[in-house]
Amino acid sequence: MIETVIIQIFVEIINIFISIPFGLVSITFGSIIYVPTGAKLGKYILIFGLIVLTLNVYLV
Repeated sequence: MIETVIIQIFVEIINIFISIPFGLVSITFGSIIYVPTGAKLGKYILIFGLIVLTLNVYLV
């Protein structure tokens, strides 16, 4: 019983992280941080957003 609830919560969290809006928000924030400052954090957020969108294309 408790295992199914935990697994369902885990699946919902994964679905949020692999959603198109989350990927687009990551790309937007990464661009806002990386372009004017050149910070590595912005670059990593930008790459993470691109990976999320790529995974979404292959998984959906």
